[in-house]
Amino acid sequence: MAKNSPATLKARNEKRAYWKRTIDPSSFPHTIVKRCISCNELEKCKWAATFTQTGQPEYRSRCVECQKKRYKEIAVKKRDRISKNAKRRRQELKIKYIEYLGGKCRRCGYDRSLRALTFHHRIRHDKERDLSQMLDWSWERVKAELDKCELVCFNCHMEMEDEFERRKNESHKK
Repeated sequence: MAKNSPATLKARNEKRAYWKRTIDPSSFPHTIVKRCISCNELEKCKWAATFTQTGQPEYRSRCVECQKKRYKEIAVKKRDRISKNAKRRRQELKIKYIEYLGGKCRRCGYDRSLRALTFHHRIRHDKERDLSQMLDWSWERVKAELDKCELVCFNCHMEMEDEFERRKNESHKK
């Protein structure tokens, strides 16, 4: 798409500023009867709170119901793209975190599946956040949290958690 020259942009902005200064928004109706471009029905359309370059008020091209449907369709399309991008980003970050901690289970040496590797906080009360909630944090803050963890496979992690629960239950019995 070609960009407008600075002179064209300046002229356009001067026209817009002129119309904003000279037109009184109360001088035109805020709703008009107009044909919706989606359902082709005559409906009341709301003022879009903008003006054309000639100073005419612009009205929405869709009725309220069709506009809501349109927004939902756009949101669904975006959600798929965002989900794919988020999954890819989480995967990339997990690889980075795993490489930082040595790339294999600290207890048994397992390294075949990235999904089976987990991050175990050595001291629970020292934990600031789960690493999965730190995706947009700076690397320095994530590194500080990773330094509190050890990389273990899922089986070793469950054994460590069971051991922790067993000790906790024994201390409560005494």
